[in-house]
This record gives sequence, C-alpha cells and structure tokens, in this order.
Amino acid sequence: MSSKSCAWCGKASAGKCSRCRNTTYCGEQCQLKDWKTHAVQCNDTTMSVDLRRDSKSSALKYIAQERNFNQLFLAIVIAKLQDTLGALETVTVFAPSNEAFRRLEKIWSQYQPDELDNFMGDIVKYHLVAKKLTIDEIVQGQARGRPYFETLLDRKGSSAKELINFYYDGASRELTLNRLISVGKPIVVTNGLIYPIDDVLLPVHLENKIGYLETTTI
Repeated sequence: MSSKSCAWCGKASAGKCSRCRNTTYCGEQCQLKDWKTHAVQCNDTTMSVDLRRDSKSSALKYIAQERNFNQLFLAIVIAKLQDTLGALETVTVFAPSNEAFRRLEKIWSQYQPDELDNFMGDIVKYHLVAKKLTIDEIVQGQARGRPYFETLLDRKGSSAKELINFYYDGASRELTLNRLISVGKPIVVTNGLIYPIDDVLLPVHLENKIGYLETTTI
C-alpha cells in the first residue's frame, strides 16, 4: 500500500499519526478503527525510554508513551488538546485505561468526523483538573464538606466548570470518583499527578446523549 494511502481503507491520506509520524490516514474515523493494531507498532517506534523511571516526564509526555494510555493519548490528539495539556503548569489527570475507552467504541463510531473532536474534547477536559490533587488535599476537601474539584470542561449553558466528585474511604484507603469509578495509585510527573482509573468519566450531557444512542441502536 502506498505510504500516501490510508492504512485502514486505502483511500488518499489526509494526515499522519501524530505520535510516530509514519502511518497515514484519511481521517479520524479510520485512525480510531486501526488504533488497536497500530498501537503496538506505534509504541515500538517511539518508546525509547521507560517513562515510569523518568522523573523528568510531564503528564503529556508520560501519557504519549505509556502503553496502557494509548487510547487516552489518541483522544487528546483527536480533540487537538496537546497544546492545552502541555501548557498547564500543574495538572491532575484521571487516566482511563485502553479497555475503558474501548467500551465507548460503538458510541464514538456513530459520530461524524466534524463532531468527533468535540465529543473527545469534552471527555478529555472532564478528566483534567488544573492543579496537583494529592490524596491529602482530597481528604481535606471531603472533611470540609467540599468533596469536589473543577475540571477544565465548561458546563453547558453556563460559565461554571463541570465538577468531579470524590469519595475517600479512610478504612480501606480507597478513592472513588463520582462514587463509582475506582482510582489507582498516583503517578508522579513533573507538572502534577496521573491517577489511573478503570472507566471513562462522562459529564451529564454526554451520559444523556450516550444513553439515547445506546437505546436507539439496539
């Protein structure tokens, strides 16, 4: 296949994978469809450093090269939020696993290309808090009756930000988001923290839309 052809469908390409700069695609939908296969090759050509041992990694750099966050990085690229995330002096990222993102695959495949970047943008922004949230700070917020923090996502129809709610169980030392999603141990990066999570956080407007799409496509 020509290097100028889409790796998934064979049509004329419109751009390259922003990570490896080798594989070409005609658009975001084909890049999404091919990601499960391409992720392995993409990592092989770019992972020259084990970032878990690299104390100089920013949040964006760590996510870009950590295998278990391939789908999160792809969402960041599709949403065109690399510069936004890279420019944050301090950040906490709640990072869904690849498997968590794949559970949304049937949903995002129904979006048109010009809608997909907004969909992914809302999801990514809802996983970002523009400060370094330690467990101690979360516990203190809970004790003050304020177990929530603002994300980067604007609340629809308002100037306020969407909130993530936290619950910390002191007995088990387990942290959950919105009472449902389990949070792993934080990964320290130069500009903040990354918390692995086992599901994708959805703001209310997307929960409602996804619920509608699921009921109309059965």
